[in-house]
Amino acid sequence: MSSGLRPRLLYAVTDPLSFRLGSGQILLMKCAGYEVHAVSSPGPLAVQFSRADGVPLHPVPMARRISPLMDLRAFITWLLVLRRVRPSVVHAGTPKAAVLGTLAAWILRVPVRIYYVHGLPLTTAHGLKKLLLSVIENLTCAAATHVVCVGPSMRRELIERGLCDEGKAVVLAQGSSNGIDLEVFDPERHGAATRAEVRRRLGIPADALVIGLIARLGREKGIEQLLEAWRTVREECKGAHLLVIGPEEPNDPPSAECLDALQRDPRVCMPGAIWNTAPLYAAMDVFCLPSHREGVPNVLLEAAAMRVPVVAFGVPGVVDAVSDGVTGTLVEPLNAGALAAALRKYLQNPSIRGQHGAAGRDWVSAHFDREKVWLALTKFYSSVNFAGRPSRAPAPRAQSAVASR
Repeated sequence: MSSGLRPRLLYAVTDPLSFRLGSGQILLMKCAGYEVHAVSSPGPLAVQFSRADGVPLHPVPMARRISPLMDLRAFITWLLVLRRVRPSVVHAGTPKAAVLGTLAAWILRVPVRIYYVHGLPLTTAHGLKKLLLSVIENLTCAAATHVVCVGPSMRRELIERGLCDEGKAVVLAQGSSNGIDLEVFDPERHGAATRAEVRRRLGIPADALVIGLIARLGREKGIEQLLEAWRTVREECKGAHLLVIGPEEPNDPPSAECLDALQRDPRVCMPGAIWNTAPLYAAMDVFCLPSHREGVPNVLLEAAAMRVPVVAFGVPGVVDAVSDGVTGTLVEPLNAGALAAALRKYLQNPSIRGQHGAAGRDWVSAHFDREKVWLALTKFYSSVNFAGRPSRAPAPRAQSAVASR
């Protein structure tokens, strides 16, 4: 559909904050010869991203929640954007941008329609909402020419639920949305001095044992289970502190009582959103992500790269980011008691903290180095069929990686 010699790529997410999931990929695609455009909901972050990456941004107001009237308006806007931009490739991630963008691209016969699966909201939904989300997921996969899953467990979920054909869904390299920059998340660069400075700035004692979380503060991120586990840990480990980093999630808020209890606790630090996260991991002794659902969470990989052991619920997506008993500990989903026991184990055993932390750095280096993920992504893009027929094997390494897991 694009004119000129360079194929035109439209890169789309629902919330401009999600552009961080693919940080650096725009430049990568430019270097690979694509003319890149972007779509997201409007806002200051969208403008900031457009200027920083030097790409035209086409705003499409999209609600993350199901909103029939707003979704219809957004779909019409999508059709207008695609008619104007005339891309060769639509690369859509995050649920709302994926379904609207992929279906609009199918209607207008965009040759390559890539659905990048970062997570499955239906896994924690119930009743009619779950049925509706399943139908939407099935439509999105059907409208896409290629379905790229961020991890093997995401791929299994899609296939086992009958949402996507097995031959269409692939994982690139070992998975993850963007890999980890090991030069940024390097514990040698952020050592004792960084640890002391971050703690001083946040008001955390230098000798405290710190449990850390970096996430949107929403119910599905497990904030309520974290509070329940923390109440046990704080009584048993008198030197423990809890560091909770991230913005509040308006579409999925935990109870007001939960947030109030955390905010009133003198041993809990909640400074809000901080985007330069590498120094924060240096201030932590163990990282906790009690999410109810995930893709392959970057924060777990970042923490591991910084030699911080991790504790999380063993849900799809998370299981791809943690080597249980080696780089961290996975516990039964929604079990706050098991979460507390795993956190207590690390706080009370510095030798285990050290062993699992060191193994985490090796794990990320071997499987999730950003250079390896980008190489797989570049090979995938070079293999797509611009005649509009889906390739059965987008990248030989991607197929072998999936088969070996």
